[in-house]
Amino acid sequence: MFDSVEAVRFDRKMGVGRTTPLLIGCDENESEIEVIAKFSKGCSIGGLIREAMSAMFAIDLGLPVPKPYVVRLSDDFIDSIPDSAIRLFLHESDRFGFGSRRLPEGFTVWIAPAARMADQLEQEAVNILAFDCWLTNPDRHTGNHNLLTNGKSFAIFDHELALMTDMNLFWKPPWTPMALDGVRPPQEHVFFNHLRARTAYPLEDLCSRLQGLSDERIISYGNALPASWAAELETVNKARAFMMSLRDNLTTAANELRRAMS
Repeated sequence: MFDSVEAVRFDRKMGVGRTTPLLIGCDENESEIEVIAKFSKGCSIGGLIREAMSAMFAIDLGLPVPKPYVVRLSDDFIDSIPDSAIRLFLHESDRFGFGSRRLPEGFTVWIAPAARMADQLEQEAVNILAFDCWLTNPDRHTGNHNLLTNGKSFAIFDHELALMTDMNLFWKPPWTPMALDGVRPPQEHVFFNHLRARTAYPLEDLCSRLQGLSDERIISYGNALPASWAAELETVNKARAFMMSLRDNLTTAANELRRAMS
């Protein structure tokens, strides 16, 4: 669910994101894989927890997220990096970060189609929008997609701002009446204009998967995290409690989403 890999090769900084994601070669069972990783100096321990728990939750819901990893850092690896700023950044970070398997060639930024999406993409888009609305993820909007596609499927990433719930001003649980009015998402979500005013929002498979998650499964997300993140136990417990409440109030959450998108 959340495998651990060892960082063995530094490649480069990825873009100019505020969280300073890094492309790193990692050892997985004696094979090298490429992982895009975030660390606590750029993301905070709380942000890493939200990234990891959102990814595990998304996988259980059948959403298209790159495989997540715990990325272990050694001092020898950090000291081998030629860039002094990156060395300092990692030395000041927790020795465990959150990583996502680098996507294969062929994934590019999604550009809203002029015509209707293919059925498979449309269903994924509905599920992604629901996931972001329910987890209060504001960071997949028209100015910052955090979403790629190869034309057959989407891939979603960057969830450190999800699950902040009561830390967001004017937040209401997504199963309460009018909870999604005037908030982001859904109004500024990358899929909002494409999906709004549909005659139907097929959420049955997503809801079935969510309703099938036991308390034990949701608790296991927190148990899979590195022990060094334990200082943020409150973040873990809030995320667990929210996921369970969402599951238990799913019918009204789905109805509220349909209303907000009408």
